[in-house]
Amino acid sequence: MPNAPQFGALQPESKVPMQICALLNKDGGTLKTIDIEEFAQNIREKFEAEGHEIDIEIVAGDQLIETLESIAENSKCEVVLAGGGDGTISAAAQYCWQSNKSLGVIPAGTMNLFARSLGLPLNLEDAIDALATGKQEKVDVATANGQLFLHQLSVGLHPKIVKLRDKQEHQSRFQKIFGSIKAALTTFSTPLHYTINLSLDGHEQQEKLSLITVSNNKYGRGHMPYADFPQAGELGVYSARPLPTQANLKLASDLLLGTWDTNPDLQERTARNVSIRFANSKKTPDITIDGELVSGEKRYDIEIQPKALRVLAPTEPETAQDES
Repeated sequence: MPNAPQFGALQPESKVPMQICALLNKDGGTLKTIDIEEFAQNIREKFEAEGHEIDIEIVAGDQLIETLESIAENSKCEVVLAGGGDGTISAAAQYCWQSNKSLGVIPAGTMNLFARSLGLPLNLEDAIDALATGKQEKVDVATANGQLFLHQLSVGLHPKIVKLRDKQEHQSRFQKIFGSIKAALTTFSTPLHYTINLSLDGHEQQEKLSLITVSNNKYGRGHMPYADFPQAGELGVYSARPLPTQANLKLASDLLLGTWDTNPDLQERTARNVSIRFANSKKTPDITIDGELVSGEKRYDIEIQPKALRVLAPTEPETAQDES
């Protein structure tokens, strides 16, 4: 069973009324499949019942950044409650970090990995209950060339999977998950490889790798890759050298099934500072940050930022987060 997240001791703040700005992306994640007006009303009732003040904005995806900028400038807003896909949550986290606001995560994405790290229920109604009665905590984030990420930066196989998956049409969360599995099996059967100058806390060496992932805290054991302990203050570094097709498919299976920690071909290391530089690369490899493809640069300097982001966390975190 996965461990419940462990948080440092903070003065409880859940009973202090908070001014909350909720942002619901009607085009993102599972929110586009529900009655979002009814959902917004439910959020309002549950937070107001706990004594909080809440303003709720329902926006289209192309209004997301403009709305986040406005919320970031609102000095009365203490907490940004964000609902949408993983891209919505990462964008909201960036603005919360920059404006010193707390982030509340409504788990409406495909995998909801950061919500799992926080111990939030994955059912939307249960998550709102947990957030409305939750407390503020400080958790780690990571940065890559100054850009915040909550989960991971990936080079190689994962970006290729995302590109293949995004070429398909998905009408539901489950179709998107199935598309990811199909893309993963295709990618791992014909892997790429890169020559990378990798520096861990100042110790540099050159490695030929088919994948490298740097995560915001180490992955927990016995489940899909996400951190159990969001305040450990270290980056997880996961890599694999070019492998035969059969070994690659075994690695893909272990990553999808959550048995990655038993695979001998996946190397796990830790560091507080990681530098990735692509050697002799005519074309910069694809990169994903929190599952979103980004413009590739020749070098990424990645740092852990201990307890740099305030979040709403459940008073009693969930201990099992792998239900669908």
